[in-house]
Formats: sequence, C-alpha cells, structure tokens
Amino acid sequence: MNIILANLGNRNILYKEKTYQQLESSLNPRQSFREWTRYIVENWEEEKGWVKLNILDHLLNEKANETTCLVLFYSDQMEERQRDQDTIFIADIVEDIVLSGYKNIKEVKKIKVDSSVVDNESLLHFYRNIIYNLNRIHEKPFFTICDAGGTAQQKSALKIITEFLIPQNKYEVLYINAKSKQLEKVDQREYRNIIQTEQAIQLIRCGEFEAASVLLEFRAFHDPDSFSSSNWREWLFGHVYYRFYQERGLSIKCSNKLSRLKPVIVHFKTGEKVIENEELYKVFQSPNDWLEITDRLYKCLFYLELGNYNETIMAFAQFYETFLTKCIESIYDFDLESKNEEKVNGYMEKTNEIMQKNYHHYIQKNPKFSIHLQSLSVKCMLLKVSEFEFVRNIASNLSPYIEYTDDSKSGVTKITSIRNKIAHSNKLVTSSLKEKLNYLPDLIRECSKSIGLKQNNVYSELIDILEKSLRQ
Repeated sequence: MNIILANLGNRNILYKEKTYQQLESSLNPRQSFREWTRYIVENWEEEKGWVKLNILDHLLNEKANETTCLVLFYSDQMEERQRDQDTIFIADIVEDIVLSGYKNIKEVKKIKVDSSVVDNESLLHFYRNIIYNLNRIHEKPFFTICDAGGTAQQKSALKIITEFLIPQNKYEVLYINAKSKQLEKVDQREYRNIIQTEQAIQLIRCGEFEAASVLLEFRAFHDPDSFSSSNWREWLFGHVYYRFYQERGLSIKCSNKLSRLKPVIVHFKTGEKVIENEELYKVFQSPNDWLEITDRLYKCLFYLELGNYNETIMAFAQFYETFLTKCIESIYDFDLESKNEEKVNGYMEKTNEIMQKNYHHYIQKNPKFSIHLQSLSVKCMLLKVSEFEFVRNIASNLSPYIEYTDDSKSGVTKITSIRNKIAHSNKLVTSSLKEKLNYLPDLIRECSKSIGLKQNNVYSELIDILEKSLRQ
C-alpha cells in the first residue's frame, strides 16, 4: 500500500484562488494564519465552496489511485508567540477535502508534531517514532514524501529519518515544481551516504570489515571479477579486506585494478622487502612467507592498540603458529604436511636427535613430554637453538607461555589455552583474565622488535588510505 507523508504549511490551501500570504494584507480584521484557518473551520459550510487544495492536489491527482492512507503532520505549539503559523486547523480542512474528493483514500491520519517545529534534534526523534510505527503496523508499505509544507527543519528531519529507516526501494521524495506544477523526484541519498560512510569508517577502524561493507553497499568485493571499472573504492576496500584476512591472491587481484598504488600496497603486491632484518630474508626465501608473517603480527598489534583482547589473542596465535611452522620447514628443511612415510620418519629422527642433544635432562625428568612434529612446544624448543638470532629470540620469548616447554612457567595462564577457549567455547577475555595475561602486550612488542617491524602499523596506514578515499 502507498502512504503519503506531508508536512502542512500555510500554502497548502487556496481561498478564492489565493494563498494566505496573498490575502494576508487584505484580511479584515487582520488575522494570523492560525486564526484565519480556525475561522474557516468554524464556518465550514459557508466557506468550503471557496477553498481548495494547493500543492498537495498535484500529488494526490497522480497518486490517489494507488494511495490508501494520507498522513498529515500539523503543529499546535504551546508557546503563544509561536502559535501564529500553527497548522492544526488546516489539517481539518485538508482532511475534509481529501475524504470527499478522493474516494480511493480511505484514511487520513492527522498527527500533531510533538515538538518545536524548528528544533532539529527533537524533530528527528519525533519522526523516527512515527515512521517506525507506520512501517510496522502496515503491510508492505511504500512511502511517498511530499517535499513541500512545514518548516525547513521539518522537511529535513522527515526526509533524513525516512532515509535511514526505510529501504531505498520502499520510498520516494516528490517535489511539486511551483512553475510547471509537475512532480519531480528528489534525490534523497546524500544524508544517508555521508552518515553511513562515517559509520563504516568507524567500523573499519575497529577491523569490522564485513559490517562496513554492508553499510557501504560494497557487496561485489566478495567477487573481484564483478567489480565495475569505475568503482575503484571497492577495489581498494577489497585489497585491505583480503589482506587483513590473509587472502594474498585475492588481495593482489584487487590491487591490480587500482591505477595509483601507495608504497604499502606496492610492497605487498611485488613482494619487496618490508623490513631491514636481513636474517628474515635468509630464513624465508619466498615473499609470500615473510609478508604473511609480518602482516599477521601487524594485525595482532592493530587489535592490541584497540584494546580488543579476544582478537589480539587470536591474531597473535595465528602469528606464532605460522611463524614457528614456517621456520621449522625452512631452517630444518621439513615439509610438515608431507604424507611420505620415509620422509616423515627422517624428520622425526632428526627432531629426536636435536631434542635429545639440547633437552636431554628435561625429557628425562618429564616422561609425559611427547616429541611430535606438529607440537607447538617442540617447534618452539627446536627454534630456541636455531642459528638465526631473531628466530631464537622470538622462540625464547614464546617458550615460557606455551604448554610443556622446558622453561614453561607454572601458575601462568598460557596463551594457547586461552586461544582454544576463545575459538572453541566463545570465551570472553574479561578484565580478570586480562590481568592474568598482563605479560601479553610486552611479549607481542618483543616479538615485533625481534622480527624488525616498522614503527607504523601496516593496517593503520591502509585504513588511513581507505578512509581518505571514502570521504572523497
């Protein structure tokens, strides 16, 4: 059903083909608009032959056959000095004309504007409640807003609230051109675009890319092949999104569609060196490896700076699991995913040899300790005796906080156990648990220092770029 929403003003009726403004100086006695319309209502039988609709009639003539409800917003202000232009009585006049002249319109709702008609804030609250209730009680309503009548503040508040509460395809704003008397559609997206963009930016700054994509209507970024040639902001968003979630191929696919690339994107795309730690490039021969590791650590720092401990722990676990695995595979020439029994046996033999050589006394004292290729504890202990200093430093820093290593600290809440509770039991890191993990910020920063991360956070830099592009 179609519902017409209209704020009433002093030009919505003609009396003897003239508006109130045209008649005002000749009225005898001189009357305010409120007094004049009250007189007409009180003498309706004698006066109705001289009265007809203005402005609204053009809209109703075109929309009456598809409209079942007309909502009229009128004013009846409390303060005496503000009452001269009140539209309470014109609401009665318009109601009578509409119900008698437009047979398809079965209902006219007269709603008093329950606030000052020039107070933007209170008007927004008022219209929000009205539009919400109209949308709730009517089945599949379509709203037509008459962009004439009422104060400038009323017009803006009604349009803004409708934009935010009603889907774009469920409403229209129509303006009656004073000269041509034709209906013209008003493009009513700028308020929503600006505010939604600002909301999306705030979500992006918190790492909530999925929610931001809905507000920005960037749904196509899930399929980079479907991007339009002109929507470069969506490609940029796609690059940041996929990079944040470690989808290097898709991230590069998005950046390939951008004509102007910032260094932080170029380095990722081309695999150029991102830090001055030369040992890093000796350990990891592939740019895919060192970019994946450094970006995971940057993500962890990003969440730490936000104070989001749940995501910090998850990101840090992803970092150290990836780092330890890739270091083992590179330094000891292990393929930990290998299914070849002969190779696996060879890896195990070499692992046992290193562990017995360096941790013989610990293994003897801890008969329950199991040497397994995929064990984080074993990986950490193997890397503590690596030839590379930064690898030894990171493994040594991690070792006390991973279960069952030789220097595991008793009575200390372990990162791995909390990570598992977050991932599998939706554990929330409360303030008391955060206190037990008070070593975590320093541990993360020590790892960052050892690996040689730059001071600026990659994701903060990317988000700054994205934010500027969204505001252009």
